[in-house]
Amino acid sequence: MPSSVFLDPLWPRKKAKSPKNIILMIGDGMGVSQIYAGMVTNHGQLNLEKFPVVGFHKNQASNNFVTDSAAGAMAFSCGVKTYNGAIGVDANGEAVPSILEIAEEKGLATGIVATCSITHATPASFISHQASRSLDENIALDFLNTDIDVFIGGGRKFFGNRTDGLNLIDSLKNRSYQIANTIGEVQQIKSGKLAAFLAEEQQAKFSEGRGDELVKSTETALNILQTNKKRDVFDDRRLSD
Repeated sequence: MPSSVFLDPLWPRKKAKSPKNIILMIGDGMGVSQIYAGMVTNHGQLNLEKFPVVGFHKNQASNNFVTDSAAGAMAFSCGVKTYNGAIGVDANGEAVPSILEIAEEKGLATGIVATCSITHATPASFISHQASRSLDENIALDFLNTDIDVFIGGGRKFFGNRTDGLNLIDSLKNRSYQIANTIGEVQQIKSGKLAAFLAEEQQAKFSEGRGDELVKSTETALNILQTNKKRDVFDDRRLSD
């Protein structure tokens, strides 16, 4: 019997509704133990408890019971298991489309907000296809192969200070992206396409003074996507410190 029956007794009789938007929030390395720790720290309550349905998925790597961020992200970005370190490819090294790419193919507006380099394993698994998560410059190139509307995170050097001499920031401008390099500049963008780089590589941890960058970045991304003619939204918020 599906576990959701116990969470919602009316579940079998409810008519399924198609969602207007999909917002996928990812807490890196977060499982039930971390959620419970958060509940204890927050005096016994979290907004997560308001969700009507709880589900689980198995995200171990194809070559190891213990997953890393790349193979773990592949499990929910592409729906397949792969070897640790792989970005957007299956265990045989073949490219697999992600939910973000499928949304783009269907004409939906898409975006990624990260608190790390935008080329890091988790966000990269939604937009890139590379044999290794360490290939940051190759991953950055893959951003030019998509029509993602908004992406905000760190990793500026992989776009503008590359070992191959290419300037992908200029390439993004040529593709009608507005470029932002501070959270203040991010907040000034109200519509159109946005590529924002808030750090040369990794953004600061919250405990190290990142402040409310995630909140402001997310609000800006959602507002831009809501004004997009495509209207529908996909937003990957990596909540890792």
